[in-house]
This record gives sequence, C-alpha cells and structure tokens, in this order.
Amino acid sequence: MSVPTQPPRQFRFGEFKIDLQTGELSSNGRKSTLSEKPLQLLVALVERPGELVTREELKKKLWNSDTFVDFDLSLNKAVNRLREALQDSAEQPRFIETLPRRGYRFIAEAVPVEPALSEKQPVLRDQAIATTAATESVTRRVRSSNSIIVATLLAAGILAGAFAARKFWATREPRFQQLTFHRGTVFSARFAPDGHTVLYTAAWDGNASGMFTNRSEFPESRPLGSGKVHILAISRLGEMAVLLERTFIAHRQFMGTLARAPLSGGAPREVAEDVTDADWTPDGDKLAIVRASRGRYRIEFPIGKVLYETNGWISDIRFSKSGDLIAFLDHQVFPDDSGAVAVVDLRGNKRVLSGGWNSVEGLAWSVDGNQVWFATDALYAVTLSGKIRTVLRTGTDITLHDISAAGAVLLSEDNKGISMMLSTPDSKTERDISWLKSSVVTGISQDGKLLLFSEQYAGGGPGYSVYLRKADGSDAVRLSKGSSLGLSRDGKWAAASVAGSSGDELWILPTGPGTPKRLPNFGVQYYYAADWLPDNKRILFSGEMPGHKPCFYLVDTEGGGFRRMTAEGTYGAASWSGNIVSPDGRRLFAKDLNQDLWTYAVDGSGGRRITHLASADIPFQWTPDGRAIYFYRQGQVPARVYRVSLVSGKREFWKELRPADTTGVLDIIAVVSTPDGSSYAYSFDRWLSDLYLVQNLK
Repeated sequence: MSVPTQPPRQFRFGEFKIDLQTGELSSNGRKSTLSEKPLQLLVALVERPGELVTREELKKKLWNSDTFVDFDLSLNKAVNRLREALQDSAEQPRFIETLPRRGYRFIAEAVPVEPALSEKQPVLRDQAIATTAATESVTRRVRSSNSIIVATLLAAGILAGAFAARKFWATREPRFQQLTFHRGTVFSARFAPDGHTVLYTAAWDGNASGMFTNRSEFPESRPLGSGKVHILAISRLGEMAVLLERTFIAHRQFMGTLARAPLSGGAPREVAEDVTDADWTPDGDKLAIVRASRGRYRIEFPIGKVLYETNGWISDIRFSKSGDLIAFLDHQVFPDDSGAVAVVDLRGNKRVLSGGWNSVEGLAWSVDGNQVWFATDALYAVTLSGKIRTVLRTGTDITLHDISAAGAVLLSEDNKGISMMLSTPDSKTERDISWLKSSVVTGISQDGKLLLFSEQYAGGGPGYSVYLRKADGSDAVRLSKGSSLGLSRDGKWAAASVAGSSGDELWILPTGPGTPKRLPNFGVQYYYAADWLPDNKRILFSGEMPGHKPCFYLVDTEGGGFRRMTAEGTYGAASWSGNIVSPDGRRLFAKDLNQDLWTYAVDGSGGRRITHLASADIPFQWTPDGRAIYFYRQGQVPARVYRVSLVSGKREFWKELRPADTTGVLDIIAVVSTPDGSSYAYSFDRWLSDLYLVQNLK
C-alpha cells in the first residue's frame, strides 16, 4: 500500500525556516513565533510563490465575513508585522513585493523542508494498525453485531451533546450592535445606571461636539442639552460628572470646569477648574479628578489631595469596585498616546500593571473587579498581578469606553490617521504629502525642499519611524526607527529620539551618505523637541531628567560638551515640532509653567519675558529678522496663525490653516515653516469613529 503524501509543513527561504503548523520562525539558530494574522498571510503568499495575491483574496483568507475589523488597515498591519519579523522592507523587498493598490507577491524561492523521521512515524503506525485490524476482523465480527445497538445509542447521545454544545458556544460568541451612524468622532461614552441607556460625546459631520443619548433598541441618537458639555462619568445614583465650557486638548481629552448634574435634568453645580477627567466613587458620593496645572497632570482624591503627579499626561481614571484603587492610563509624553496601564491606591502608591504600549485608548474594570480591561490594537485584560490575556482581537484601532454591571461593553472602532499638508510658492493650494497613515512633520529645510517627519500608529511600527521626503512628492526615505525631532540648517542631519531600555536615546541621522551616531544622554530620560544651531554641530533640545521638570539643554554633536540652558519648568513649544533657535543662532524661545513666552540667550547670559500666551498657544518659528515669533492655537480647527512682536508684544494675524474636509479632524498637531514663510507644512489628526455595543465578552 502506498503511503499518502502530505503537504509540506515546513519551508525554507533565504535565511529563514517557517513551520506552518506551529508558526515558529527560525533564522540562524534563533527562533520566534509569528502571531496569527502574519502567519496566515505568510502561508497565503508562500503557497503561491511568484504570483500576485490580491488584497481581496487576502482579506477573505485572513478574516471571516462577519468579523468586526477595518480590513485595509488590519491587512496593512499584518504586512508590516510580517516584514518586521522577516527584516524585509517595502522599498527594497527580498521576500514580499507590494503591487500598489492590488496586492502582494512572494518573490523569494520557498523550498519545502522534508520532515524528520520522527515526524513521519505516526502515518506508518496508522498503516500497521490498519493491517493488523484487517487480519483480526473475522474474530471481531461476531462481537460487533452485539455492539451495534450500544454504539448507535452512544452515537446518538454524542450527537445530541454536540448539538447542545454547539448551541451553547454559539450563544457565547461576541455579538456586536452598531449604535452610531454619522461620520465623525466619538470622544467618550458611558452607560446610565439602567445598563441600557448610553450617553456619549461626539462631533458629527463637521459640527462642534455635543452630548447625545441612545438606547440599543432605538438606533437614532438624540442631542442631550446644549452648549459645550462633555460627559466624563455617571454615578450609580444617576448623577453625571461633566465638563462645562471645555476646550479640546488632544486625542479624546478636553479641559474645562467640572460640574455635577442630575441625569434626570436640572442645573449643573460647578466643582473644580482645569479638569480633564473624573470618576465617581463606587457609592456615587465623591469624585476623583485629573487636573492639569502648571505643565503637569495630577490625580486628586479627595479633590485637592494629590495622589499622583507626572510631567506626562493622564487619561481614563476609573475607581475599582471596592473603591481602594484608581486605574488610569499613564502617558509619558504629551500628547503621544503611548503609555502604560497603572493603578494608584488612596495613599498615593502607584504601580504599573502593563507598560510599553505604542497606543492605548480607554480602560474599565471588569465586572468582577479583578481585572482592568484596556484597548490598543485589541482588547486586553490585565490582573493586579500583571497577567495579561486577550479578550477580543479586532485588527483595527479601538477605544474602550465603558463596561456595564451586566458585562456589556461600549467600544468605538476608530479609523485614525495623521495627514501632512504642504504649501510652496509654486503651489496654488495646499497639497497632501502624507506618506503612510500617520505623518507628523517636525522639520523643513531652509529652501523648503525637504520635509522631516515621523510615521506613527501601525505604519510606523513599534517605536515609530523617522522619514525624509522631498517636496516634489517623490518616495519618502526611512532613516531609522524612532521619532524625528529636527533637521539641521544644511539639511544633512536629522535629530531623532529612539526608545531605549532605560529611556529615550538621542541620535543624529545622515540624510544622505554617512553613519548614524548616538549621542550621550547625560542623564536625560525623555526628549520633547529639538532644533539645530546654524553651525550644524550643536543641538538645542527640551528634555527631562528623572525627578526633575523639563528644561532646555545644549549638546555638541562632536563631543564638545553639554549644559543646561534654562531653569526647570521651561519647556519646548510642543512634543512634535519646534524651530526654536533664532536665525542668527543667538537666542531661543520657550514657555514657562505660567504660560509666559520667554527668549533666552544661547551664550547663557539670561532671558527676557515677552508676553503671556494661552496654554494651547504653540510658538513654532522665528521671523527672518528675529523680531517676531509665529504661534498657533491647538485645539481649534481651522487654526489661526499669528506673529507676536518681541518688542511690543503686539499680535498680528498671518494665515489660517484649514483642512479641506474638517469632519473628524481633532487638531492641528504640528506646524513648520521656512524662515521667510514662503513654504510651510502642518499635520492634523483625524479620527472617524463608530460606537458599538458588544455582548458576550469574557
């Protein structure tokens, strides 16, 4: 009898070997395991080497038709993760070739690997057993007739049990119900005490944000109240915590005056100012808050008592069911949403449950109160001992808003992107010069022909990526992993921050031929903004040392030294961009904790206060004569750009930054300009959300 052939289980290509059964990928003696979607993608491509596998074919192979997922974004993520595992690149592929807007092709030779003898033996043993069984069939034939009735009854029982199990498990599958249908952004959503009514804040169809109410049995949402009101939390007693006259800060966060308001209606009672988040104690009597004050975020409970404070920012505070812990998201750098899931007790003892997430949006306590659920590229649960499990894989960006007492979950699917716009003297209108899906501009060359930017979200990969792109729209060049900070005056070097094991690392990257160089960090843990001096050798940057507030430092890239330039509490214009040094290289600008704009002498001879700015006012560029500074106001779309005179403090309108389609646009997050203002670029953040009620998650 011939041995039946089995399809190859293992393939070798280049220096890699993949086991299609276990997902184990090995290279030069090192082994790793591919996650589900990258493995399925690799199998689909390796099965058809040299052939185009269309995006539609891959979508059908990787996801069921009823899967809750943004297929295009999720496929891009799977491709990026597979390329990262294979150390491959889209620009110079060795294994996976991209055919734009069509699909992918596996271009390497994939050679089947013959399994070891031990892996073949089960097939041979099965054959031997079959042969022995044939010689003994006559002996068993008599006994088999007596067993038919028993076997039939047993089979019927098994079949009935199988159908019962199938019905049971079918009822436990996640069930999704879409609650919102307009085009725009969902900022926050909460269950009312009845567990069926949902209140949420959203901005639909290009209009200003407002509060809405919805019930699952009625898909139509109704406006709730009027004016600038933002929902934060709802107590078990039916009282809301809301923000009045709030101002948008970043991502889903607003800042305003905290007020208590009855869910049944009535005038709100103001409680505290400069609040960004709040949650009720389990008994519904008191509130814990997050307050932004003098450049720092802090958790207060009771209001006025600080439990935790950070130079970064805090979001999504939630009281535990027992009321002895507050869970929250701890973000290191404002307004980057990377960060950690943490808890703090009522004595101010804080600990991290899970950290190192590229993007984390929303958390809530599980129904039993033993886990904290949180959302990144999937929905996860973490115990207080730090054990993590996956609750739901969606393949797209999601935000966890709330979990009801019965276990129903409010999730929004968020199609997030950051667009980069460019205006040059020869262009009649601004044009989109984004590269992937999250292009954050941080530098522009003196002649306006080069743009330095970071790619974030999934397109940038873990830790983000630094790119350079010509203004003519030719393909961008990836310089390194990390976040871009600033471009040298001659355009030959880029400064970048790269995440290391104990904090950020400062690197300078050649934009042409040359060797990247890591600079000493001198104890600096985080880098926020940077600019080069005209000599193209020294870098001025805003940074933070452990236990200290941010300030400015000057470092010589050729080993000439390092010194602090400003007092603690003076910081960079923004985390994203900043042309901070004057054209002659003699001065820099900064803001202090009182939101005053200052200029400081680079030679260390002192500083001078210029004027007071709002907390959302972001200075980003000097005028060519060094007599004025440009600034714009974050949180407003369109954003108006002004020049402020260093002599008189007078402000003069320059221009308005307005994306053509403002629906879902949260903010203008970065602006850069050439010294003469003839070319400028900016990035804006767009979120398009759909809110879902999800049942049967465990």
